[in-house]
Amino acid sequence: MPGAPTYERPAIAGSGTIACGLAACASVASDVLLLARSDASAWRAEEQAHSLSAKVDGADAKRVKVSTSTDDLADRDLPAIQVDDDDSAMKLEAEIGDLFERVFETLSLVNLDATRNRAIYENGSGNENYKGLPKVDDRTMTKEDKPYVKHVALLQPNPANGDAQGRLSLTDVAHEAHGPLADIETLLDFLRSNEQHVKRLLRPPFGRFRQLKEKNPSQVPNQHFRDPRVERDTIHDMRMPPYMRDSDASALSITWRQYDAIMKFLEHAKSAARTGRGAPRRDSPLAREVMQFAQRLHGDPRKA
Repeated sequence: MPGAPTYERPAIAGSGTIACGLAACASVASDVLLLARSDASAWRAEEQAHSLSAKVDGADAKRVKVSTSTDDLADRDLPAIQVDDDDSAMKLEAEIGDLFERVFETLSLVNLDATRNRAIYENGSGNENYKGLPKVDDRTMTKEDKPYVKHVALLQPNPANGDAQGRLSLTDVAHEAHGPLADIETLLDFLRSNEQHVKRLLRPPFGRFRQLKEKNPSQVPNQHFRDPRVERDTIHDMRMPPYMRDSDASALSITWRQYDAIMKFLEHAKSAARTGRGAPRRDSPLAREVMQFAQRLHGDPRKA
């Protein structure tokens, strides 16, 4: 969207070969920051990133900066979206739509049946679970995993292990569920119509430091954010994104900002419906594009 913030300020927390290679590739489009642990690591990373940049078409070694100060990351994280007028609401919709397109692209590369089995193995047995949270054993993402499960419950007899023809049941269901959500019109209608299910199904991100207790956090998970010191918050379950690993092999979530954006959209949609200010069809993303196209061709039709 014109005028909206972009993500053209990449930063990579790491200084190894993979991080340097990513930095070299990112330098094709913009300046990029590498964060190293020590001065010695920074010196090696700078040398390696410059060497790799020479092997990537369009890369520019001068765009790669290596730092040991976390303060240099301060401008790399976009602030939370504030929804206070129509323009900010439209930006929120566009960002959420982009996120779900990326989700479907990632899902297309994932064998959900295999990652589920791996996650169950890594969870182990004897994990303490808590009321209201999804299953963490063989029952995860099956008919017994209510109220989280929805599409999978329609599969018979056991969706977790595929079928006799070798089809990957969960992987197929995931594609069927997320494919339509890559279309922004369908996505926004789904979010508005399934507020509680969406809130329940999204795994919360790890909390900001200001949200975490200094000492002895309760081992009962918080429903709005996770704490890496709380064991249940690190265990895999079917909440979205399901069974994927974070950098420390704990359960992955979307980012704090992405989670906040979705929660704000749900609250905004509920408030609009309650006050009778729900967006009419002409204000949907598709309708706005049609309106803009018509304006370019014929002038503003609303003035006719």
